[in-house]
Amino acid sequence: MHKAQTANSSTASSGSYAEATPAPPRTPLTVCSNCGVITAITSVKEEGKGTAIGAVAGGLAGLAVGNQIGDGNGKTIAKIAGAAGGALLGNKIEKKIRAVTHYEISVRLDNGTEMTVKQNNEPTLAVGAAVQVVDGIVVAK
Repeated sequence: MHKAQTANSSTASSGSYAEATPAPPRTPLTVCSNCGVITAITSVKEEGKGTAIGAVAGGLAGLAVGNQIGDGNGKTIAKIAGAAGGALLGNKIEKKIRAVTHYEISVRLDNGTEMTVKQNNEPTLAVGAAVQVVDGIVVAK
């Protein structure tokens, strides 16, 4: 009688339960270390580099103007002053003409740190946009 009971309980238990299938493996949560949100965009105008061209052209123009002023020693002093002032002004004008603008984009990364990216092109994204920094360039996420 004991054997029959064991056989019945084994038959009963195998018929009422489905075989267990293993759970799929967990995919680890990936954290983007270079993702974040734009917090500020600042345009910065950098003065250009002056070459001798602006100074020479300005000096010659100043010399020509100085030549029109005064007589004798006064003319010589006017030429020198005109050449020096023209050279200085020509250099300043050249630096203004060669000035460039770059953009500093502040990004608050998802890990809480702040970073600033310098770009030459005007960004197409606005403050508050979700972004990713790839190779030093801010791109939409």
